[in-house]
Amino acid sequence: RLIALILMLIAPSWATAEYVDERFSIKGFSIYVNLIDDARDGCWTNIGEVRNYIEDKLAEKGAVVVENPNIAVVLNFRVIATRWSGSGWCYGSMTLSLNVPAVVPNTDFKVNGSIYRKSAIDIEPQNFNITALTWLGKKLPELD
Repeated sequence: RLIALILMLIAPSWATAEYVDERFSIKGFSIYVNLIDDARDGCWTNIGEVRNYIEDKLAEKGAVVVENPNIAVVLNFRVIATRWSGSGWCYGSMTLSLNVPAVVPNTDFKVNGSIYRKSAIDIEPQNFNITALTWLGKKLPELD
């Protein structure tokens, strides 16, 4: 059991949850990028770099990146991570979702529908900085 635990901590592990509507393309859509930093203990520190990376990749694919979430499809990227006590390792998850707000007809009821959603669970020896960029580099092209 101890060997299994050590291997789990040393080797990054990926578990994913996925929802993708393959008919969707971001070309021509106005997209607001929303980064959600739920990382603690220095487990994710390159938030500005990640924002620039996402915005550049979206623009390359023909999306229009906007500053107002009220007029756009919202792309959420969330990192939840914390440092494993005494080990120096960060463990947590990343989620990328593309959400479209909608109002139920004849009501004031608002909902958010996801047209794309991917998640990964990982363990990293220092932080999620490189992992976030690498993972986004694989997932963002799926929006084309």
